[in-house]
Amino acid sequence: MIDVTQMLIKHEGLRNFVYNDSIGIPTIGVGRNLKSRGITNAEAMYLLNNDIADFTKQLRDRFYWFDSIHPDAQAVMLDMCFNMGLAGLLTFTNTLEHIKNEDYKEAAKDMLNSKWAVQVGTRSLELSDILKNI
Repeated sequence: MIDVTQMLIKHEGLRNFVYNDSIGIPTIGVGRNLKSRGITNAEAMYLLNNDIADFTKQLRDRFYWFDSIHPDAQAVMLDMCFNMGLAGLLTFTNTLEHIKNEDYKEAAKDMLNSKWAVQVGTRSLELSDILKNI
C-alpha cells in the first residue's frame, strides 16, 4: 500500500518557511498554497498556541523572576516578545527592570517612550494601560 503522506512529501517537498513554488505562488509546508488556500482558523490557533508556549519558555529561561510577577505583566511581556522577539524585548532594559521590581506604572511610562511605541500605535497604549492598572 502506498504511503500517500511520504509520496506527497517526496513530490512536493517539506519546507518550514514560505517559498514561491515553480509558478511563483507563496507556499509552505508540503505544498500548501497560501494564495488560494491559506490556513484554517484551527491551524492558526494551533500555530499560535505553539508560539505562546515557545515564547513563554524563552521568557522563563531568560528572566528567573518571570513566574513571580503579576500574570497581567507576564501577558504584556509575552505580547511584546511575540511582536519583536526576545532580542527586541531585551532592548527595553529600563522597562524590564521596572517590571522585575513590580513598579508597573514606571514600566508603562518607559515602554511608551520608545520607537516601538510609535510603530505599533494602539498596541503600546493598550499594553501600558494593562501595566498601569495592575
